[in-house]
Formats: sequence, C-alpha cells, structure tokens
Amino acid sequence: MATLGSELERILKLRRWTEAQGSAVLAEMRRSGLPLGKFAKRHHLNRQRLHRWAHASNSKDLPILFEEVPVDAARVSSDAGLELRLDAGRVLKIGVGFDEPSLRRLLAVLEGC
Repeated sequence: MATLGSELERILKLRRWTEAQGSAVLAEMRRSGLPLGKFAKRHHLNRQRLHRWAHASNSKDLPILFEEVPVDAARVSSDAGLELRLDAGRVLKIGVGFDEPSLRRLLAVLEGC
C-alpha cells in the first residue's frame, strides 16, 4: 500500500465508513490523480465501494484522465470510426454511430479493469 497518513490507512481498513471518512478517501483519490480502479487496486479496496461513495457524494470533480492523441487528418475518413489501444495490448475498435453514453459506460468499465 502506498504511504498515506496513519488516519487514512486506518479508515481504509474499516468495514464501514462514515460520511466524513468516505469523503476523506475520495479526497485522497483525487489528490493521487489515479483513476478510481487503479486507486482501489493500489489500496486493496473494492472499486464498487468507491463508485458507490463517489455516486452518493454527487462528486462531479473526480479526476478524468486522458491522453491527447494527435490525429493525421489526411488519414482519417468519415466512416473510419475509432481505434483505441489499451493496456496489455488490447485494441478497442469503435464503429461510426456508436453513441456517446454507451462509449462512456464502456470506458468506465475498462478503466476499472
């Protein structure tokens, strides 16, 4: 486990969190800059637990991490769709017309893996 304050380490071990404790964990996650799934894995937490806390706190300011990708306009056609190269050599091909809400849900699932 990464070095955290002893109070936060104690909170992470608790079976149930108070609202203040859950907020402290979410604040540490934001400070870390890690996506929710990676933060949960690093600290041996159930990622669904963090998802529930984030949702319950209506936290709109959780980190959204992305990498800017340069695009060669000459090589892009309007019917090409997208291809994302993910960790571990995985490739996600997204066809034209794949709606944004579905893509967001899919990326949220993949981020937690």
